[in-house]
Amino acid sequence: MKYLTMLQTICIRKKMNSIGIVPLASDLKKFKDYLKTTANSAAAKLQSDCNDRDAYKTLQQTVYCRIMLLCRKRPGELARLTVKKHKLMKNLKTKIRPSERILMRKFKRVVIKGKRKATPVLFSLDVQEHIQILLDLRSNFTSQNDPTSSQN
Repeated sequence: MKYLTMLQTICIRKKMNSIGIVPLASDLKKFKDYLKTTANSAAAKLQSDCNDRDAYKTLQQTVYCRIMLLCRKRPGELARLTVKKHKLMKNLKTKIRPSERILMRKFKRVVIKGKRKATPVLFSLDVQEHIQILLDLRSNFTSQNDPTSSQN
């Protein structure tokens, strides 16, 4: 048993000391631009045909990826964000520095329960618009018996 614990410790140390590959900023920008173009295209399709399942799913996926790209959160933490919490969250104006007020004009901040502590999630203006489209058309793609549709 003691041998197994020592082996686990060695493996953890090796993993912590290993070199990780980080994507280039230019690659992240290309990815963000691709997601934004794809999301805008899907949103335009949904405006012309509000029952287009493929466009709805594409918009969902691109919004999710863009939030993860901006906030660098674990998928499990982001999955804890409910529609109800998103709608109830308001930008708090008290006890905020002037520099933070400038950011609040461009981003919406929602705090969710993370693995160990509260985790802020930021939404840019265009992501907020896409989320609103998804929420407006949500009833076209979920049934009344769907447990997630009760979170409206």
